[in-house]
Amino acid sequence: FSPFTASIARPDRDQFLSRVRVDTPPGLGAIIRRVPQCSSALATRGACPASSRIGTASTWSGAGSEPFRLDGPVYFTQGYKGAPFGMVVVIRAIAGPYDLGTVVVRQSIFVDPDDAHVTVVSDPLPQILEGVPIRLRNVDVTLDRSKFVYNPTSCGRKTVGATLHSIQGASSAPTAHFAVDRCQALRFRPRMSMRLTGRRQVKLGKHPGLRVRVRQSRGQANIARARVVLPLSLALDPANARAICGFEAGLRAKCPAKSRIGRASAVSPALNRPVRGPVYFVQGIRVDPKTGARIRTLPTLLVKLRGEVSIHLRGRTNVIRRRLVSTFEKVPDAPVSRFNMRVRGGKGGILTVSARRGLCHRRRQIAKATFTGQNLKRRAFRVKMAKPCKRVGKKRAQGKRR
Repeated sequence: FSPFTASIARPDRDQFLSRVRVDTPPGLGAIIRRVPQCSSALATRGACPASSRIGTASTWSGAGSEPFRLDGPVYFTQGYKGAPFGMVVVIRAIAGPYDLGTVVVRQSIFVDPDDAHVTVVSDPLPQILEGVPIRLRNVDVTLDRSKFVYNPTSCGRKTVGATLHSIQGASSAPTAHFAVDRCQALRFRPRMSMRLTGRRQVKLGKHPGLRVRVRQSRGQANIARARVVLPLSLALDPANARAICGFEAGLRAKCPAKSRIGRASAVSPALNRPVRGPVYFVQGIRVDPKTGARIRTLPTLLVKLRGEVSIHLRGRTNVIRRRLVSTFEKVPDAPVSRFNMRVRGGKGGILTVSARRGLCHRRRQIAKATFTGQNLKRRAFRVKMAKPCKRVGKKRAQGKRR
């Protein structure tokens, strides 16, 4: 954890600042769990409780070499203008003997569903108070609530971007470098378990279900990539799916209900509640880099999680040495303590038993998992898949041995 400060400066002879948008790099986020959210009614009046305070804003206004400084609190609020969360800056404008009232400026906080980076969009900044023009020169917003802003777990060089607009309609897009260090010092020890379901679906040609659970302790590097290789006894059966989501619809994450093949959920220490949602079967398309032609590939997976935030996980499927391989290439740099995914079997099931004698004749069904952390550490291990096979009684087993 560390405080985060965004500073915006306008030279004295530039056009006056009107609107601000800030895009933070992926991996920089906040622990909103148990942080009270100021209601919209209180935020509009600038009357938020101290418990929702997350930082301080400082402004400098006026012409010349000594602009006038004013400070005020920053509060965490309920969603605003279509965003899941918001902020509000409240500054009492007192300049010497003049009390110009309270300035309230609200911001929307959006979370990108693909990489979880945060975008903050501010309402227009005030230009006149009680007939007095405000020549805003500098704005500093510092988020310094204890254990609120968390850093990325990847140490590559990143950028904080901004889009600034003037009252005359001009715009500018400045950037600032952002980097953290010591990512390699973070541990990376995710754990995984897998279970096949459907006692009547263990024979050749049948369609078992699959349950996957991934767990990770706090304070570790977040997962960046996950790859799972299923045993030879399991294969993909796209023809058995009830429907498949179109390629374009999959890109927009707007798939029909018939293309659902399961459900998933994720628990994050940053959020108050788990995020949950359906898993879709999506048409796979690869674009030839030379000709631009679209080439069909094996279907892909879309995990559409919804809750306090919306997150899209996309996985591609492939067959390597006759084994089915599922890979999630771009997992957001965000803390997740538990992830569960359930792929249904039976009618509409996409997995099929390819072993002639079924799943229960062998003692073990082993999958191979490889996880890569945001700090580039790797963890590879074998996962013994639990099976829905009938247990053989002791007397029957002893009789067989005789």
